[in-house]
Amino acid sequence: MRRAMVIWLAIAASIWGGYRQVWASGYEFFGTGLRALSMGGAFIGKADDSTATYWNPAGLAQLKGRAIEFDMEKDSVDYADHNSIRNIDPDLASVERNDVFLRQIPSEPDRFSETRPKIFYAAGDSSGYYQWGKYTFGGAFYVPNGNYADWKDTVRDRETKAFIRAKYYSRFLLSLANLSMAREILPGVMVGAGANFIYGSFLTNLDKHYLGGSRPELNNTYGIDSWGSGYGVEGIFGILLKPAPWFNVGAVYRTGSKINVKGHFHLLQTPIREAGRTIHAGYDRASDYKQDFPLPRTFGVGIALTPLPPLTLTFDVQGTDWTNMKTEIDFEEQRKGRVEGRGPFPLPNLNHNLDWNLALRYRMGVEYRINERLAIMGGYMFDENAVPDTRSAITSIIGFRMQMFGIGISYAPRRWGTHELDHWRIDLHYNHHQYHEHVEGRSIKGQDNMIGMGVGYHF
Repeated sequence: MRRAMVIWLAIAASIWGGYRQVWASGYEFFGTGLRALSMGGAFIGKADDSTATYWNPAGLAQLKGRAIEFDMEKDSVDYADHNSIRNIDPDLASVERNDVFLRQIPSEPDRFSETRPKIFYAAGDSSGYYQWGKYTFGGAFYVPNGNYADWKDTVRDRETKAFIRAKYYSRFLLSLANLSMAREILPGVMVGAGANFIYGSFLTNLDKHYLGGSRPELNNTYGIDSWGSGYGVEGIFGILLKPAPWFNVGAVYRTGSKINVKGHFHLLQTPIREAGRTIHAGYDRASDYKQDFPLPRTFGVGIALTPLPPLTLTFDVQGTDWTNMKTEIDFEEQRKGRVEGRGPFPLPNLNHNLDWNLALRYRMGVEYRINERLAIMGGYMFDENAVPDTRSAITSIIGFRMQMFGIGISYAPRRWGTHELDHWRIDLHYNHHQYHEHVEGRSIKGQDNMIGMGVGYHF
């Protein structure tokens, strides 16, 4: 196996295997809080509940008293890539496409046939604030990405009639804890700042078995197991201006971060021989590794207009700077050099820039208050693609132009039977996402339907 090919393997398993639904919308995902999501995420200039800890920490300064909120969301994903997963020649393997399966025997098909992986995605968040004198303190915990993808397929080698069975499983978890503080420093001028404490966990398992057929000497097994986890910290800063009672303008900046990942990587390829000729000598090697996993800086501006007392209109633009995306891995076994009886570790250390771009996200929302206890919301978002379309694949769902449509309702009931509920609020939410690309003349398309329910309590 050539050294360049092994580079693709290292990257594929240890980096992009965990990068399931973190498409070009980024780790900042869709956002937190069902009111905000129902408004398409256009909340930077409004930020008038405890989820201001995410959208714009300066918004905390306009809140009074104390409150806490809990939300849960479940996403039903329908995704199909009619390219399936490539079974690529080693010399053509691509880090950008995350080509994880390699065609060692020339008669193997060049791609698999299963187009639909099983994808699970769920998210949850909690947030709260506490007003103390001129300051308002906020805190939040949310899981922007808790998901897995599970894919399997069986195809035939038409020449040898062998079965080729392949499996691919990846899991990605990202959780954030936030602490924020805000204050109104001048009439109508509010500033806020906070810190996000980030934890990421990555896992990938894949294997491929070439079995049976008219040439059993070609039977072989290939597999990768990789897992890692790490921590990072980023800062978040915001400002909210109220130049008129009917007009707000806000801005937010997140510094980005690096997750310092430590993990373990195992690569297996059994030898392949035919008629005394060695097609592949094989590997069975493992190593601990360290990786700097970059998270992009983000920035946004938004406005909120109240042309009529019950009606609020919001508009946001947010940028995600993906230009720093790279794969940077240090294998412990590589530092040790040649191991007696086994030779040098086959995976090189890596520092590879991915050449992604700045992506913009456009959001608009509306909130209509029917009365002091009931409001309905709606919104729309369009998210650009930070990576070339040709890099989209089942193993690398990282770049789609995406649209999101949202609706929701927020209700503060007076009572439940004989129980007073004046301090409670219930939020219900529905989002629909659509994305579609063409790669290699075949379509990649999907849609998500997300439902959510949240409860809030104001002390």
